[in-house]
Order: sequence, then C-alpha cells, then structure tokens
Amino acid sequence: MQQLHPVFHTSLLQLDPEDPLPGQHIEPQAPVQVENDETDAIGLEGLHDEWEVEEILDSRFSYGFLEYKAKWKGFPVEQRKWYRADLFKNAPEVVQNFHIAYPDKPKPRPDGLRIRQSELDERTKQQSTARERNLRSRHR
Repeated sequence: MQQLHPVFHTSLLQLDPEDPLPGQHIEPQAPVQVENDETDAIGLEGLHDEWEVEEILDSRFSYGFLEYKAKWKGFPVEQRKWYRADLFKNAPEVVQNFHIAYPDKPKPRPDGLRIRQSELDERTKQQSTARERNLRSRHR
C-alpha cells in the first residue's frame, strides 16, 4: 500500500450537485446583441447573439476546415468544444494571440479556411507510407 501514489485523474472529478458554497458556481455570461453586417443564409437582417471568447486553446483541420477549441468567458470547462474558424471573425485579437503563442498549430490559409484536396492526399500518402514502414519493421 505504501507504493501507491495518491493521485487520481481529473476525469473522476464532478461538480457538486448540491453546490454547498454560495458563489461556487458561476452563471454563464449573457450573449451580446450584435447587428448583422450582411444578410444571413435565409436573407434576414437584424440582431443576433454572440458570446465573448476568453481564449483559444487549440486548432485543427477537420474534414478540410479549420476549427478552434474555445474557452468562452463565464462558461464551465465542460462546454469547451470545437468550432469552425469562420465563427471567430469578430475575435481577431484572440485568434492572433493564439497563433503568436503557438506558431506550429494549424492556421488560416491565405486563400481561405478550407484545406486543398492535394494537401489531404499528401497527408494520407505520408500516413500510409509510415504505416507500411512500421509493419515491415514488425515483420522483421
């Protein structure tokens, strides 16, 4: 028993459903009403809701589109998920700060947010070549 390390994974932590301490749970921030600059998909103009991005945590390409994992101001950790990069057009400072801090992470392309099919094909080819090398080394 002395060899056991008294540490457990964060996935085992849960919020207390009783919330015994006042002010322990922060209520999500209300959305900000923003006027549309252009017509939306159904042709309506007017106001829409937006929330403030506190920080961008990661970026990736998924199905050819750039996505960001965002931390929203006033929202709990559980609500961090991946969002398309075109949703962050009103938060250019946050996006720029992320790419300055992590220059090797995927970033927007000059010709648009979508990755080219030739680049996807090249990545697939590199991955299959690496798999083949790995299988050959296992057989030896």
